Amino acid sequence: MPYPHTGPTGLGQIAQQATQVLYLHRLVSTRQLHQLITPHHTRTEYLRRQLHTLREAGLAETVGRRVSGQTELLWWLTEKGANAVESVGLLPQRPYRMSPEAALGPLQEHTLATVDTGLAFVDWARRLGHECGPLDWSPEIAHYYRDDARPGEDLSLIPDAVLNYVHTDKKARQRTLLTFFIELDRTQMTIARLAQKLHAYAAYHDFAP
Repeated sequence: MPYPHTGPTGLGQIAQQATQVLYLHRLVSTRQLHQLITPHHTRTEYLRRQLHTLREAGLAETVGRRVSGQTELLWWLTEKGANAVESVGLLPQRPYRMSPEAALGPLQEHTLATVDTGLAFVDWARRLGHECGPLDWSPEIAHYYRDDARPGEDLSLIPDAVLNYVHTDKKARQRTLLTFFIELDRTQMTIARLAQKLHAYAAYHDFAP
């Protein structure tokens, strides 16, 4: 799905797109940004230069992690960068702000794995001629409901991400918008917590506002 190119002034188009991806997905590796934004480039040098421009402008920051014996950079927006994206007003505002501590913390792998999951949809949409772009999923959107088992109590369900995907049937000349809840289990959730969350999904499915 096409996504806006407008962003903080003085930046190239790729850098502007990177700020939007980082704002929405919070923590993204160079590899993931390359696959999301510049898949048509065989090398990452141009993207890397654009990202370093963001860092030099104080809009983005990085931490490193070791992957297969090499250091991979993980990028996120600073407060200045997040404010710049919000000032344009093209994306829903998100209160979450990344920090060096959070980027290196226990949620690092889960955040990156969620991006990889969205990236898999983007990759297959490109191959199949469907529509799903770098801004077509949002992490941790709260959905409110009520459960007959807990009458009178307002409950919330927070999927790891909500993803929109447009399936295109060229023969039928039909386009269908599909919305997915993504729940990513890295075997770190207890069985009791997993069962509780599955029950919440079932209750939300049956809930009629």
